[in-house]
Amino acid sequence: MEYRFKQDIHIAQIPALTAEQAQRLQKTWWTEDDFVELFSASPDGFTTAYFLLEQLKKLQLLEVRLADATHELRLPAHYADFRFPEPLELPDRVRLSRWAYLRPSTEDLSERNTLRPYLWLRSSKSLLCYRFEAEVLPHLFAPTEALTVFEWQVRFLLLQEGVLLSAEAPQEEAGAWEFHDRLFYAESTDGTTLSPTGARFELQGSAPSLYKEPMVDEARCIALPEVALSEERSFAEVLHGRRTDRHFSEAALPLPLLSTFLRESMQVQQEVPSGLSKEDRVSLRPSPSGGARHALECYLRIDRVEGLAPGLYHYLPQQHALEPIPFGEEAWKTTARLCYPLRTKSDFPPQVCCFYAVRLRRISWKYTGIAYRLALLDLGCLLQTQMLVATSLGMKSCVFGAVEGEAFAKAFGTDVEQEPFIGELIIGI
Repeated sequence: MEYRFKQDIHIAQIPALTAEQAQRLQKTWWTEDDFVELFSASPDGFTTAYFLLEQLKKLQLLEVRLADATHELRLPAHYADFRFPEPLELPDRVRLSRWAYLRPSTEDLSERNTLRPYLWLRSSKSLLCYRFEAEVLPHLFAPTEALTVFEWQVRFLLLQEGVLLSAEAPQEEAGAWEFHDRLFYAESTDGTTLSPTGARFELQGSAPSLYKEPMVDEARCIALPEVALSEERSFAEVLHGRRTDRHFSEAALPLPLLSTFLRESMQVQQEVPSGLSKEDRVSLRPSPSGGARHALECYLRIDRVEGLAPGLYHYLPQQHALEPIPFGEEAWKTTARLCYPLRTKSDFPPQVCCFYAVRLRRISWKYTGIAYRLALLDLGCLLQTQMLVATSLGMKSCVFGAVEGEAFAKAFGTDVEQEPFIGELIIGI
Protein backbone atom coordinates (compact mmCIF):
# COMPACT_ATOMS: atom_id res chain seq x y z
CA MET A 1 0.00 0.00 0.00
CA GLU A 2 1.01 3.60 -0.56
CA TYR A 3 -0.07 6.62 1.47
CA ARG A 4 -0.15 10.40 1.39
CA PHE A 5 -1.65 13.05 3.62
CA LYS A 6 -5.10 14.29 2.72
CA GLN A 7 -5.03 17.57 0.86
CA ASP A 8 -6.63 19.57 3.69
CA ILE A 9 -4.12 18.39 6.31
CA HIS A 10 -1.36 20.84 7.29
CA ILE A 11 1.36 18.34 8.07
CA ALA A 12 3.80 21.04 9.16
CA GLN A 13 1.61 21.36 12.28
CA ILE A 14 2.13 17.71 13.29
CA PRO A 15 4.56 18.00 16.26
CA ALA A 16 6.21 14.59 15.74
CA LEU A 17 7.45 15.58 12.26
CA THR A 18 10.43 17.82 11.65
CA ALA A 19 10.25 20.52 8.99
CA GLU A 20 12.46 18.40 6.72
CA GLN A 21 10.30 15.30 7.17
CA ALA A 22 7.13 17.28 6.53
CA GLN A 23 8.64 18.74 3.36
CA ARG A 24 9.50 15.29 2.01
CA LEU A 25 6.03 13.91 2.75
CA GLN A 26 4.04 16.85 1.41
CA LYS A 27 1.82 15.98 -1.61
CA THR A 28 3.73 12.79 -2.45
CA TRP A 29 2.89 9.10 -2.18
CA TRP A 30 5.07 6.99 0.09
CA THR A 31 5.24 3.46 1.52
CA GLU A 32 5.66 2.33 5.12
CA ASP A 33 9.34 1.71 4.41
CA ASP A 34 9.74 5.26 3.07
CA PHE A 35 8.13 6.63 6.23
CA VAL A 36 10.31 4.56 8.58
CA GLU A 37 13.45 5.63 6.70
CA LEU A 38 12.75 9.27 7.61
CA PHE A 39 13.30 8.36 11.27
CA SER A 40 16.28 6.05 10.76
CA ALA A 41 18.79 8.53 12.21
CA SER A 42 17.07 8.46 15.61
CA PRO A 43 17.97 5.68 18.11
CA ASP A 44 14.33 4.77 18.62
CA GLY A 45 13.32 5.85 15.12
CA PHE A 46 11.76 2.51 14.15
CA THR A 47 9.39 2.49 17.14
CA THR A 48 8.56 6.20 16.76
CA ALA A 49 7.82 5.85 13.05
CA TYR A 50 5.44 2.91 13.41
CA PHE A 51 3.66 4.42 16.41
CA LEU A 52 3.11 7.69 14.53
CA LEU A 53 1.99 5.88 11.39
CA GLU A 54 -0.57 3.86 13.34
CA GLN A 55 -1.97 7.06 14.86
CA LEU A 56 -2.22 8.71 11.44
CA LYS A 57 -4.14 5.69 10.14
CA LYS A 58 -6.51 5.60 13.10
CA LEU A 59 -7.27 9.31 12.73
CA GLN A 60 -7.87 8.75 8.99
CA LEU A 61 -5.53 11.55 8.00
CA LEU A 62 -4.11 9.56 5.09
CA GLU A 63 -5.22 8.71 1.57
CA VAL A 64 -4.54 5.12 0.56
CA ARG A 65 -3.82 3.57 -2.81
CA LEU A 66 -2.53 0.46 -4.52
CA ALA A 67 -0.44 1.26 -7.60
CA ASP A 68 1.91 -0.09 -10.22
CA ALA A 69 3.97 1.84 -12.77
CA THR A 70 0.97 3.09 -14.78
CA HIS A 71 -2.24 2.51 -12.79
CA GLU A 72 -3.64 3.19 -9.37
CA LEU A 73 -6.47 2.03 -7.14
CA ARG A 74 -7.67 4.56 -4.56
CA LEU A 75 -9.01 2.92 -1.42
CA PRO A 76 -11.14 4.01 1.55
CA ALA A 77 -9.25 4.99 4.68
CA HIS A 78 -10.14 1.75 6.48
CA TYR A 79 -7.83 -0.09 4.02
CA ALA A 80 -4.78 1.63 5.53
CA ASP A 81 -3.90 -1.52 7.54
CA PHE A 82 -5.00 -4.04 4.92
CA ARG A 83 -2.70 -6.94 4.02
CA PHE A 84 -3.31 -9.30 1.10
CA PRO A 85 -3.63 -12.94 2.11
CA GLU A 86 -1.18 -15.43 0.64
CA PRO A 87 -1.90 -17.08 -1.63
CA LEU A 88 -4.66 -15.05 -3.28
CA GLU A 89 -7.55 -17.29 -4.25
CA LEU A 90 -9.85 -15.86 -6.92
CA PRO A 91 -12.71 -17.17 -9.06
CA ASP A 92 -11.63 -17.60 -12.67
CA ARG A 93 -14.59 -15.68 -14.10
CA VAL A 94 -16.31 -12.64 -12.60
CA ARG A 95 -19.15 -10.26 -13.38
CA LEU A 96 -20.11 -6.75 -12.33
CA SER A 97 -22.53 -6.46 -9.41
CA ARG A 98 -25.96 -5.02 -10.16
CA TRP A 99 -25.21 -2.49 -7.39
CA ALA A 100 -22.14 -1.09 -9.13
CA TYR A 101 -21.85 1.17 -12.17
CA LEU A 102 -19.33 2.47 -14.66
CA ARG A 103 -19.13 6.03 -15.94
CA PRO A 104 -16.46 8.08 -17.72
CA SER A 105 -14.94 10.93 -15.75
CA THR A 106 -11.98 13.30 -15.67
CA GLU A 107 -9.92 14.61 -12.79
CA ASP A 108 -7.46 17.44 -12.47
CA LEU A 109 -4.22 15.87 -11.19
CA SER A 110 -2.50 18.72 -9.38
CA GLU A 111 0.84 16.91 -9.30
CA ARG A 112 0.99 16.98 -13.12
CA ASN A 113 -1.36 19.93 -13.69
CA THR A 114 -3.14 18.06 -16.49
CA LEU A 115 -6.57 16.60 -17.14
CA ARG A 116 -6.38 12.83 -17.34
CA PRO A 117 -9.25 10.54 -18.39
CA TYR A 118 -10.36 7.83 -16.01
CA LEU A 119 -13.15 5.38 -15.58
CA TRP A 120 -14.63 5.24 -12.10
CA LEU A 121 -15.90 1.98 -10.72
CA ARG A 122 -18.01 2.57 -7.63
CA SER A 123 -19.81 0.15 -5.42
CA SER A 124 -23.01 1.68 -4.13
CA LYS A 125 -22.60 -0.47 -1.00
CA SER A 126 -19.29 0.80 0.34
CA LEU A 127 -18.29 3.18 -2.44
CA LEU A 128 -14.84 1.81 -3.07
CA CYS A 129 -13.52 3.96 -5.88
CA TYR A 130 -11.42 2.26 -8.52
CA ARG A 131 -9.74 4.66 -10.93
CA PHE A 132 -7.81 3.29 -13.86
CA GLU A 133 -7.06 4.01 -17.50
CA ALA A 134 -9.55 2.73 -20.03
CA GLU A 135 -7.36 -0.05 -21.46
CA VAL A 136 -7.27 -1.83 -18.08
CA LEU A 137 -11.02 -2.36 -17.97
CA PRO A 138 -11.15 -5.52 -20.14
CA HIS A 139 -8.60 -7.19 -17.85
CA LEU A 140 -10.96 -6.99 -14.92
CA PHE A 141 -13.08 -9.68 -16.53
CA ALA A 142 -10.26 -11.66 -18.16
CA PRO A 143 -9.46 -15.25 -17.06
CA THR A 144 -7.40 -15.35 -13.87
CA GLU A 145 -4.24 -16.67 -15.54
CA ALA A 146 -4.10 -13.60 -17.80
CA LEU A 147 -3.85 -11.11 -14.90
CA THR A 148 -0.75 -9.25 -13.74
CA VAL A 149 0.03 -9.12 -10.01
CA PHE A 150 -1.56 -5.67 -9.78
CA GLU A 151 -4.70 -6.86 -11.59
CA TRP A 152 -4.88 -9.86 -9.26
CA GLN A 153 -4.83 -7.52 -6.30
CA VAL A 154 -7.41 -5.22 -7.88
CA ARG A 155 -9.76 -8.11 -8.60
CA PHE A 156 -9.38 -9.37 -5.04
CA LEU A 157 -10.29 -5.97 -3.58
CA LEU A 158 -13.25 -5.50 -5.91
CA LEU A 159 -14.52 -8.93 -4.93
CA GLN A 160 -14.02 -7.95 -1.28
CA GLU A 161 -16.14 -4.84 -1.80
CA GLY A 162 -18.88 -6.59 -3.75
CA VAL A 163 -18.21 -4.59 -6.91
CA LEU A 164 -17.32 -7.79 -8.74
CA LEU A 165 -18.90 -11.19 -8.09
CA SER A 166 -18.05 -14.68 -9.15
CA ALA A 167 -19.77 -15.48 -12.44
CA GLU A 168 -21.40 -18.46 -10.69
CA ALA A 169 -22.67 -16.44 -7.72
CA PRO A 170 -26.46 -16.07 -7.38
CA GLN A 171 -28.13 -12.76 -8.17
CA GLU A 172 -27.96 -10.32 -5.26
CA GLU A 173 -31.14 -9.69 -3.32
CA ALA A 174 -32.50 -6.19 -3.94
CA GLY A 175 -34.32 -6.01 -0.61
CA ALA A 176 -36.23 -2.75 -0.14
CA TRP A 177 -33.73 -0.72 -2.20
CA GLU A 178 -33.75 0.44 -5.76
CA PHE A 179 -30.37 1.22 -7.28
CA HIS A 180 -30.78 4.99 -7.55
CA ASP A 181 -32.03 5.22 -3.93
CA ARG A 182 -29.13 3.12 -2.65
CA LEU A 183 -26.62 5.15 -4.63
CA PHE A 184 -28.02 8.47 -3.35
CA TYR A 185 -27.93 7.19 0.23
CA ALA A 186 -24.37 5.92 -0.10
CA GLU A 187 -23.02 9.02 -1.86
CA SER A 188 -24.45 11.42 0.73
CA THR A 189 -23.71 9.47 3.91
CA ASP A 190 -20.48 9.78 5.87
CA GLY A 191 -18.55 6.52 6.05
CA THR A 192 -19.92 5.14 2.78
CA THR A 193 -18.38 7.58 0.32
CA LEU A 194 -14.82 8.53 -0.56
CA SER A 195 -15.99 12.02 -1.45
CA PRO A 196 -15.72 14.74 1.20
CA THR A 197 -18.95 15.80 2.87
CA GLY A 198 -20.03 18.55 5.22
CA ALA A 199 -19.28 22.24 5.64
CA ARG A 200 -16.23 22.60 3.39
CA PHE A 201 -17.00 25.76 1.37
CA GLU A 202 -15.56 24.28 -1.82
CA LEU A 203 -17.60 26.36 -4.26
CA GLN A 204 -15.71 29.44 -5.33
CA GLY A 205 -17.14 32.95 -5.41
CA SER A 206 -19.23 35.01 -3.06
CA ALA A 207 -22.05 33.55 -1.03
CA PRO A 208 -25.39 33.25 -2.85
CA SER A 209 -27.95 35.91 -1.93
CA LEU A 210 -30.16 35.34 1.08
CA TYR A 211 -33.30 35.77 -1.02
CA LYS A 212 -34.20 35.14 -4.61
CA GLU A 213 -34.48 38.29 -6.66
CA PRO A 214 -38.13 39.19 -7.43
CA MET A 215 -39.23 37.86 -10.80
CA VAL A 216 -41.44 40.90 -11.56
CA ASP A 217 -41.51 44.60 -10.70
CA GLU A 218 -41.81 44.89 -6.91
CA ALA A 219 -44.59 47.45 -7.38
CA ARG A 220 -46.79 44.60 -8.61
CA CYS A 221 -46.23 42.50 -5.47
CA ILE A 222 -49.25 41.96 -3.22
CA ALA A 223 -48.72 42.55 0.50
CA LEU A 224 -50.51 39.95 2.61
CA PRO A 225 -52.63 41.03 5.59
CA GLU A 226 -51.34 40.58 9.13
CA VAL A 227 -53.71 38.34 11.06
CA ALA A 228 -53.15 36.86 14.51
CA LEU A 229 -53.03 33.06 14.75
CA SER A 230 -55.92 31.69 16.78
CA GLU A 231 -54.88 29.84 19.93
CA GLU A 232 -58.19 28.10 20.50
CA ARG A 233 -56.63 24.66 20.01
CA SER A 234 -53.76 23.35 22.13
CA PHE A 235 -50.55 22.14 20.53
CA ALA A 236 -51.40 18.55 21.49
CA GLU A 237 -54.81 18.85 19.79
CA VAL A 238 -53.18 20.21 16.62
CA LEU A 239 -50.44 17.58 16.62
CA HIS A 240 -52.81 14.65 17.07
CA GLY A 241 -55.48 16.16 14.83
CA ARG A 242 -53.28 16.45 11.75
CA ARG A 243 -54.50 14.24 8.95
CA THR A 244 -54.08 14.14 5.19
CA ASP A 245 -57.29 15.32 3.56
CA ARG A 246 -57.67 15.88 -0.18
CA HIS A 247 -61.42 16.52 -0.37
CA PHE A 248 -62.04 20.21 -0.97
CA SER A 249 -65.14 22.40 -1.13
CA GLU A 250 -66.21 24.78 -3.88
CA ALA A 251 -65.81 27.80 -1.57
CA ALA A 252 -63.00 30.33 -1.84
CA LEU A 253 -60.26 30.30 0.81
CA PRO A 254 -60.30 33.50 2.89
CA LEU A 255 -57.18 35.55 2.22
CA PRO A 256 -56.40 35.96 5.96
CA LEU A 257 -56.14 32.16 6.25
CA LEU A 258 -53.64 31.95 3.38
CA SER A 259 -51.68 34.87 4.82
CA THR A 260 -51.52 33.27 8.27
CA PHE A 261 -50.58 29.91 6.78
CA LEU A 262 -47.57 31.40 4.95
CA ARG A 263 -46.53 33.72 7.77
CA GLU A 264 -46.56 31.07 10.51
CA SER A 265 -44.56 28.59 8.42
CA MET A 266 -42.22 30.58 6.16
CA GLN A 267 -42.01 34.30 6.94
CA VAL A 268 -38.58 35.64 7.91
CA GLN A 269 -38.48 36.46 11.63
CA GLN A 270 -34.93 37.79 11.84
CA GLU A 271 -31.76 38.20 9.78
CA VAL A 272 -28.33 37.64 11.35
CA PRO A 273 -24.74 37.37 10.06
CA SER A 274 -23.78 33.75 9.45
CA GLY A 275 -20.20 34.27 10.60
CA LEU A 276 -18.99 32.39 7.52
CA SER A 277 -18.02 35.42 5.45
CA LYS A 278 -18.54 39.19 5.57
CA GLU A 279 -21.38 39.18 3.06
CA ASP A 280 -23.13 35.94 4.05
CA ARG A 281 -26.27 36.28 6.15
CA VAL A 282 -28.88 33.80 7.30
CA SER A 283 -32.52 34.17 8.28
CA LEU A 284 -34.43 32.67 11.16
CA ARG A 285 -37.87 31.26 10.31
CA PRO A 286 -40.53 29.06 11.94
CA SER A 287 -39.34 25.90 10.18
CA PRO A 288 -35.76 24.62 10.72
CA SER A 289 -33.16 24.46 7.95
CA GLY A 290 -29.68 22.90 7.86
CA GLY A 291 -27.17 25.64 8.63
CA ALA A 292 -30.09 28.12 8.48
CA ARG A 293 -29.52 28.26 4.71
CA HIS A 294 -33.29 28.35 3.98
CA ALA A 295 -32.93 27.67 0.27
CA LEU A 296 -36.52 26.58 -0.40
CA GLU A 297 -38.74 28.74 -2.62
CA CYS A 298 -42.54 28.47 -2.53
CA TYR A 299 -44.52 28.90 -5.75
CA LEU A 300 -48.31 28.85 -5.68
CA ARG A 301 -51.13 28.10 -8.07
CA ILE A 302 -54.13 29.94 -6.68
CA ASP A 303 -57.58 28.87 -7.86
CA ARG A 304 -60.02 30.24 -5.31
CA VAL A 305 -58.77 32.75 -2.74
CA GLU A 306 -60.83 35.76 -1.74
CA GLY A 307 -59.29 38.98 -3.06
CA LEU A 308 -56.72 37.29 -5.32
CA ALA A 309 -57.05 36.68 -9.03
CA PRO A 310 -56.57 33.04 -10.08
CA GLY A 311 -53.00 32.65 -11.24
CA LEU A 312 -49.41 31.70 -10.48
CA TYR A 313 -47.51 33.38 -7.65
CA HIS A 314 -44.18 33.34 -5.81
CA TYR A 315 -44.03 33.90 -2.05
CA LEU A 316 -41.57 36.56 -0.79
CA PRO A 317 -40.79 35.51 2.82
CA GLN A 318 -38.86 38.65 3.79
CA GLN A 319 -41.73 40.92 2.70
CA HIS A 320 -44.61 38.55 3.46
CA ALA A 321 -45.99 39.22 0.01
CA LEU A 322 -46.93 37.44 -3.20
CA GLU A 323 -45.52 38.34 -6.59
CA PRO A 324 -47.72 37.43 -9.57
CA ILE A 325 -45.92 35.41 -12.24
CA PRO A 326 -46.90 35.98 -15.87
CA PHE A 327 -48.34 32.80 -17.37
CA GLY A 328 -50.15 31.53 -20.41
CA GLU A 329 -52.80 28.93 -21.07
CA GLU A 330 -50.27 26.11 -21.35
CA ALA A 331 -48.72 26.90 -17.95
CA TRP A 332 -52.21 27.04 -16.37
CA LYS A 333 -53.07 23.62 -17.83
CA THR A 334 -49.73 22.17 -16.73
CA THR A 335 -50.10 23.31 -13.13
CA ALA A 336 -53.66 22.02 -13.11
CA ARG A 337 -52.41 18.61 -14.17
CA LEU A 338 -49.73 18.69 -11.46
CA CYS A 339 -52.33 19.51 -8.80
CA TYR A 340 -55.53 17.69 -9.69
CA PRO A 341 -58.06 16.21 -10.33
CA LEU A 342 -56.94 12.58 -10.67
CA ARG A 343 -54.63 12.60 -7.67
CA THR A 344 -56.94 14.54 -5.32
CA LYS A 345 -60.01 12.30 -5.53
CA SER A 346 -62.13 15.40 -4.91
CA ASP A 347 -65.15 16.88 -6.65
CA PHE A 348 -63.41 20.26 -6.58
CA PRO A 349 -59.75 21.15 -7.07
CA PRO A 350 -57.78 22.46 -4.08
CA GLN A 351 -58.00 26.18 -3.47
CA VAL A 352 -54.18 26.49 -3.43
CA CYS A 353 -51.31 24.33 -4.67
CA CYS A 354 -47.88 25.04 -3.17
CA PHE A 355 -44.85 23.96 -5.20
CA TYR A 356 -41.37 23.89 -3.65
CA ALA A 357 -38.09 24.39 -5.44
CA VAL A 358 -34.61 24.69 -3.94
CA ARG A 359 -31.87 27.18 -4.78
CA LEU A 360 -29.31 24.43 -4.47
CA ARG A 361 -26.23 26.62 -4.64
CA ARG A 362 -27.30 28.39 -1.45
CA ILE A 363 -26.73 25.05 0.31
CA SER A 364 -23.84 23.65 -1.75
CA TRP A 365 -21.84 26.87 -1.31
CA LYS A 366 -21.35 25.71 2.28
CA TYR A 367 -22.05 21.98 2.29
CA THR A 368 -20.21 19.53 0.03
CA GLY A 369 -21.72 16.21 -1.03
CA ILE A 370 -24.93 16.53 1.00
CA ALA A 371 -26.67 19.61 -0.47
CA TYR A 372 -29.57 17.71 -2.05
CA ARG A 373 -29.92 15.52 1.02
CA LEU A 374 -30.21 18.65 3.19
CA ALA A 375 -32.75 20.15 0.78
CA LEU A 376 -35.00 17.10 1.20
CA LEU A 377 -34.60 17.21 4.99
CA ASP A 378 -35.49 20.91 4.96
CA LEU A 379 -38.55 20.18 2.84
CA GLY A 380 -39.72 17.49 5.23
CA CYS A 381 -39.44 19.91 8.15
CA LEU A 382 -41.29 22.64 6.26
CA LEU A 383 -44.11 20.35 5.13
CA GLN A 384 -44.69 19.09 8.67
CA THR A 385 -44.71 22.69 9.94
CA GLN A 386 -47.17 23.75 7.25
CA MET A 387 -49.51 20.81 7.78
CA LEU A 388 -49.63 21.58 11.51
CA VAL A 389 -50.34 25.25 10.78
CA ALA A 390 -53.06 24.23 8.32
CA THR A 391 -54.60 21.94 10.96
CA SER A 392 -54.59 24.73 13.55
CA LEU A 393 -56.41 26.97 11.05
CA GLY A 394 -59.05 24.36 10.25
CA MET A 395 -57.65 23.83 6.73
CA LYS A 396 -57.09 20.62 4.79
CA SER A 397 -53.73 19.60 3.36
CA CYS A 398 -52.09 16.82 1.41
CA VAL A 399 -48.45 16.22 0.36
CA PHE A 400 -47.52 14.82 -3.05
CA GLY A 401 -44.20 13.03 -3.43
CA ALA A 402 -44.17 12.55 -7.21
CA VAL A 403 -42.87 15.67 -8.95
CA GLU A 404 -42.27 16.70 -12.56
CA GLY A 405 -39.31 19.04 -12.52
CA GLU A 406 -39.21 20.02 -16.17
CA ALA A 407 -42.95 20.72 -16.34
CA PHE A 408 -42.82 22.84 -13.19
CA ALA A 409 -39.83 24.87 -14.40
CA LYS A 410 -41.46 25.58 -17.74
CA ALA A 411 -44.73 26.68 -16.13
CA PHE A 412 -43.16 29.02 -13.55
CA GLY A 413 -40.27 30.24 -15.70
CA THR A 414 -37.48 28.89 -13.48
CA ASP A 415 -34.16 27.16 -14.26
CA VAL A 416 -34.46 23.47 -13.38
CA GLU A 417 -30.68 23.12 -13.04
CA GLN A 418 -30.31 26.03 -10.62
CA GLU A 419 -33.63 25.65 -8.83
CA PRO A 420 -35.00 22.10 -9.09
CA PHE A 421 -38.60 21.39 -8.08
CA ILE A 422 -38.68 18.89 -5.18
CA GLY A 423 -42.14 18.77 -3.62
CA GLU A 424 -45.79 19.81 -3.52
CA LEU A 425 -48.48 20.51 -0.95
CA ILE A 426 -52.15 21.22 -1.67
CA ILE A 427 -54.23 23.17 0.85
CA GLY A 428 -57.81 24.38 1.12
CA ILE A 429 -61.07 24.10 2.98
